[in-house]
Amino acid sequence: MFPWLGSRPVDEITAPEVLAILQRIERRGVTNPIEGYEVKGLLMLIHCARRACERLKITPPVATIEFDPLYSWRLNIVEDGRKRLVVFMNDASRYTVTIYGLKAKDWAKLPTLFEQKLRNVLLDDQINPGLIDLYIYNAGKFEYVRNTDKLMTAWMNKACETACIGYINYDTDVEISRFGNHYLVGKKNGKDYWWPYERFYEKLSVLV
Repeated sequence: MFPWLGSRPVDEITAPEVLAILQRIERRGVTNPIEGYEVKGLLMLIHCARRACERLKITPPVATIEFDPLYSWRLNIVEDGRKRLVVFMNDASRYTVTIYGLKAKDWAKLPTLFEQKLRNVLLDDQINPGLIDLYIYNAGKFEYVRNTDKLMTAWMNKACETACIGYINYDTDVEISRFGNHYLVGKKNGKDYWWPYERFYEKLSVLV
């Protein structure tokens, strides 16, 4: 994407370098630097399950276009008495971010909370901060849509089950998320298995 970075390994790239390059592109007259590089993100598409729609008090539309799965996430909520887990799952990798203990007043600022939690979880997985900044920059704002994909719903349900197991054994959002991302997932054919944290890192690595 950025020729100034050359063929350097992703782990060697720093956040200031990425931001400096974006500013360099802007000085060339590109008001949105990402537009010059055919990035498919620009929005963070959030497919909401019914319970999430109710909590957010929204009636989102159904997505009608193909969207880059790297910037597409599923959102669901697990509630059981006092326990409430807000679970995000990435379409491209099944990488998850779990938020525990969200209060009613926090729903209005969910996009900001998700960005913060995503950053913390990725840092915990030793992802380069510059790469995290680039992903979040590319992603842009939240766009809520209704979840209608049956396969993704099944995977999301499994992600919620795993988050519940993590909740029983761990105390923080990062620890619960880490448990889910280091939990082997796969397809029904029994031949394709992967670790969500490895798959998400592979997808992120193509950005630079």
